[in-house]
Amino acid sequence: MTIRVLMIDDDAEDCEIVEEYLSAASTDYSFEAITDYETGRARMLDADHDVYLLDHRMGPSRGVDMLAELRKAGFNKPVILCSGNVDRDARMDAAMSGVSDILTKATLSTASLENSIKFALKRGQRSGN
Repeated sequence: MTIRVLMIDDDAEDCEIVEEYLSAASTDYSFEAITDYETGRARMLDADHDVYLLDHRMGPSRGVDMLAELRKAGFNKPVILCSGNVDRDARMDAAMSGVSDILTKATLSTASLENSIKFALKRGQRSGN
């Protein structure tokens, strides 16, 4: 089974790094990356991926604000928040937005990414997503 992953991050280099990690994983992933907030928002509304990686800060916008908007519109898929700096504010944002996990970009690895995705999918199954 292939796990479909969509990453929304305004840094194309971060998206490329994640794609490399997923290609080295033991599980089969299909990966799509979007570097534009509005395009990413629209693709998330399609809800045709299994799990979503969402950047915490995208220019002047915040990923958790986008997620809150989407949740109001009925979006209920698992989301993992990715942040360059997981400080107290990022942790609070993650807790309040209902993301499955929060990852620090600087410490990402194939294993940490794969574990987080598997956890998010299991958590989503328990909540009926």
